[in-house]
Amino acid sequence: MCFNTNNNAWEYDDYRNKTFEGILSFVEYYASQKEEDCKNNTTTIFALDANSRPLFPTISHSNNNKNNIEEMKKNDDPNNDNSNDNNNDSSNKTNTWNLILKHTSLTSIWIQNKLLNHDGTSTDTTTKKFPVSVNKMRGPSSSQPDKIGEHQCELIDHIFTNARSSVLHQQPKFYKDKKEAETELYPSKQMPSDHLPIVVNISLL
Repeated sequence: MCFNTNNNAWEYDDYRNKTFEGILSFVEYYASQKEEDCKNNTTTIFALDANSRPLFPTISHSNNNKNNIEEMKKNDDPNNDNSNDNNNDSSNKTNTWNLILKHTSLTSIWIQNKLLNHDGTSTDTTTKKFPVSVNKMRGPSSSQPDKIGEHQCELIDHIFTNARSSVLHQQPKFYKDKKEAETELYPSKQMPSDHLPIVVNISLL
C-alpha cells in the first residue's frame, strides 16, 4: 500500500520486481519507492513478527534452514568459542534487525522512541531494562515440543518505517529480570495473545 498525500488515501501498489529473494528484497523495493512510482513521496511502514530480537545471534546467509538453525544455536551458546572457526566470516553474518537497518532507509520505532540504540542495545544505561513483546512459556500441548517449558521473554515484534517520527501510545513491558517476568506470563485472561500489542502513531507527512 502507498499513501498518496494528494488525496490523503491509501492506494494498492503491486510488487513489480521480477525476482523475490526473501524478505529483504520486498522491504528494499517499497522502502526505495520514488515519487513517480506511487504518484507521490511514500511512507513505508513495515510491521512484522520477526521471531528475532535485536541482539539475536547473527548467522550467515544460507538457503539451508537447518544449517541456519544449527549456526544460530552455536553462536548463542556462551560456552562456545568460535573465534578460531575458519568459516566464521563476521562480515557475512547478520540478523533481521541489522539486515533491515543496514540495507534500507528504514529505522525502528524502538529507536525513534529512544528505547533502543541503533545497535539494538537498551538506551537505559542504568538498569539496562529491555522492552518486551512476548513473555510466554509453552505447555505440554504445544506443537513445538522442543520449546516446552522454555521461558521466552523477548522483543521480537517490530515496526520499521521511513516516517519522520512515531509516538508510542502505550509503553511496552519492562522486567527487571526473568524471575519477575515469570509472574506475568501471557496469554492470560487479561491478555489472550502471547504477543503484547504495539500501538503507535506514525507521522505520514
